Amino acid sequence: MPTKFSDIAKGPTDLLNEDYTSKVSLKCKKAAGIASVTIETERGSGGALSSKVGTKFSYAGLSFDKVQLKADGGQVLETSLVPASGVKLSFKGNKGADLGINYTNGNFIATGSLDVKEIDRKS
Repeated sequence: MPTKFSDIAKGPTDLLNEDYTSKVSLKCKKAAGIASVTIETERGSGGALSSKVGTKFSYAGLSFDKVQLKADGGQVLETSLVPASGVKLSFKGNKGADLGINYTNGNFIATGSLDVKEIDRKS
């Protein structure tokens, strides 16, 4: 399985940078028919609780990978679509609105993204 260059150090970085002693979290998942529902609650260093409610489902070839509502009123939407073999289109809406494409053919991987909210940010 080919790996993107930007993902090589992700595992070791997560292992070394996680501070396991100051964060407590509870995550509950429940399958509900075609969707799954997730409720996450975290206790910050100040003792305040912060919760998120999310779901994940697919419909007619379109995957809603993350639909989430946060306690502060924020929303997250991540969708993906595979129109052809090796091609994956994605949209991630949080603070920005990132439209992405991934193409994989054997050991060749090409990626591109464009923030449709702020057009000057692209990769």
